Parts: sequence; C-alpha cells; structure tokens
Amino acid sequence: MDFLIQYIVNNHHQYVRNAIPTITAHLQKTKAAHGNKYDFIAKIENTFARISMELTSHMMKEERILFPLIKYLADSKTFKEKPKTRGFGSVQNPIKQMEAEHISAGNEMEEIRALTNNYTLPEDSCATFQLTYNELAEFEKDLHKHIHLENNILFPRAIELEENLINGIYD
Repeated sequence: MDFLIQYIVNNHHQYVRNAIPTITAHLQKTKAAHGNKYDFIAKIENTFARISMELTSHMMKEERILFPLIKYLADSKTFKEKPKTRGFGSVQNPIKQMEAEHISAGNEMEEIRALTNNYTLPEDSCATFQLTYNELAEFEKDLHKHIHLENNILFPRAIELEENLINGIYD
C-alpha cells in the first residue's frame, strides 16, 4: 500500500497540480478569443474552476489525513499491534468522504464533457481551443485512473487491513 500511495501522489496528484494552472490559462485564452461566439466556454471555465478547488482540497486531505492513517495501519501490521485510530473511529470514515468527493469530481467532469459535446471542437477553433480540449480530455482520463486506484484497490485493502488488525490477524 505504501508503494501505491506514493504512486498516486507522485503521478496523479502531481499531474493535477501541474495541469490545473495550465488548463486554467488556456481556458482563459480560449474564452478571450471565442467567448463572445461560444458562451459555453465560460461555463466550462467555471466548472473547471470548481473541480480545481475541490481536487486541491481533496488531495490535501488525502496526503495529510487519509494516506498517513493508511501508512499507520501498515506499520501496525508490521509491529503486530492493534491500531489506535486517533479519533477517526475507523479508516472507513475518511474513505467514505473521499469516495463522495470522487463522485463529485466525476460529475463535474461529466458536465465539462457535456458542455464540450464530448470534446468536439467547433469548426473555427484555434490551436489553443484544440489544445484546451485535449488537455481537458487528458485530465478526465487521469482522474478516472486516479479514482480507480483509490476506490477499487487502495481503499478496500486499507479497510480489510484495519479489520484484520482489529481482529488480531497480523498475517
């Protein structure tokens, strides 16, 4: 689980941190050039701003709360100790919050996909317009991979680990 956490932080979280300002700048440039003709660009920009704020907060919570808790559980297994969950009650509580935020982020990206008509460019789109749609599509793909790794691999393993440790199973 430590490796998977590092992979998520180094690849997906870092990608998001790098992509947000770039996509934001390209959306602003596209809106300045085409916003009068295509009012949906402003809606895309607003939706992307929301998802950017949500993901920035989400990643901070994962890196400062959930991931250290999962690492603590792994250490508890190494030392064959029953975990003390430090006020969280269970790893399931922050995981449920993260999963709810994953749903919200997915919904925001679906809204962008709908606003862009599945990233279909207008005939008169400039190079920045094209680049922006490509970046948004790539951002969505990365988000889906990120969510898959957490929801389907990391989180179930962390829950199972905690349950085993609580029951005194250290193997």
